[in-house]
Amino acid sequence: MSQKSVMSATEISGMMATRIMKAVDIRALGNSDRNMKDVAIDLVNASGWTYKEVAEQAYLAPTTVQNLVEEKTQFPRYDTIERIYRVFGVELRGTMAKVDYQYRLQPKKGR
Repeated sequence: MSQKSVMSATEISGMMATRIMKAVDIRALGNSDRNMKDVAIDLVNASGWTYKEVAEQAYLAPTTVQNLVEEKTQFPRYDTIERIYRVFGVELRGTMAKVDYQYRLQPKKGR
């Protein structure tokens, strides 16, 4: 009589995360022309999950995920990207950037 090995949910999610990370180029900053939105889209596509499945895990509306992936949303909110990253175990690390004085506290053009 052979015993079947039963994998825990943690082991399964770890295997999925490894597979997804191998399929996605996580680099989004520095000398790369990729941005955080591109990486989030790649994570969703590489997962093989439906928009609804990703949305449920990220506590987002399915249309939010769909609009992001289909690039209907040009400038997604930071927290939307962060929630998608967290679903796939990717940590966002923000850094402060010094803004040149000429760009500080300037009114928007056309106002």
